[in-house]
Amino acid sequence: MQYRRAFRDWIPWRAAIRSGGDWRARSGSGEAAGDEGGGIEAPGLRGARESRSRCCPAASAVRGRLASSEGWEQRMLCDRMGWGISMASNNTICRIGVFYDGSFFVYAQRYYYHERDLGWLRFQPLHAFIEAFIAQKEHGYASYKVVYAAWHQGLFTSKKATPELLRIDRDRYHDLMHAGVEPKYLPMSQTRGEKGIDVALAVDALQVGLGNRIDIAVLVTGDGDFVPLVRALNKQGVRVLVAYFKFKAKDGKESFINERLLSVVNYAVDINALENDKEYKQAFKSLFRKNGDFERS
Repeated sequence: MQYRRAFRDWIPWRAAIRSGGDWRARSGSGEAAGDEGGGIEAPGLRGARESRSRCCPAASAVRGRLASSEGWEQRMLCDRMGWGISMASNNTICRIGVFYDGSFFVYAQRYYYHERDLGWLRFQPLHAFIEAFIAQKEHGYASYKVVYAAWHQGLFTSKKATPELLRIDRDRYHDLMHAGVEPKYLPMSQTRGEKGIDVALAVDALQVGLGNRIDIAVLVTGDGDFVPLVRALNKQGVRVLVAYFKFKAKDGKESFINERLLSVVNYAVDINALENDKEYKQAFKSLFRKNGDFERS
């Protein structure tokens, strides 16, 4: 009986969607194109756009069913179409957890500082941008706050580290502490290099996510090994945003994101692409410190 009722409710609702405009959804990507509002999404940004909820009358009708126990099909389609549905009451905080793949982030820091001469990529402005970005995607919260952040990276012994590397590590440790990011280093193998970082990050994210301490998990990485982590978090109702840096350095090496990871996350943002977007260009510049307290290398 329950399935008959769900199917009965689905028929007129599906028809309403079909008459609501040109919705060419890309399967699995959470994106849709051809909305009547004519809004253009910023380069490097994926997920819900507010214009979709305005241009499609079916979106408003669907939201009215979300509070009922029979709205599970509607919720699934809203996620698929990227309508930015409300997941909370208006008096709650959206709790955000940020998990850094340290080596991935360090490579971007060095690129912007040495090759681009933009300054030192900072944590606090990046967290502020993440909060604002998620506020555009997740509606119904009173505020949006990074309540947990962790840095995962391998650490050489003093035998392998030069005085300059030790100084840089100490400065970065101070940056992490000032930003409220918990440094979680793993010892580096003398022969095999950095191993086990992805496992440590995944365990940390699962413990925090399954412990009901966050609503959104932000992965700062491009590694496709985190696909199972994203799926596990989604099963528990934790949405996932991946923040990545896509560029090519002068030596030919590239920073990129794995396509499998990009296809399973709920939201994604290419930080490097913000530089060429009119709406986010100023926000991109604010991420860097040109004249810091420490001399960077």
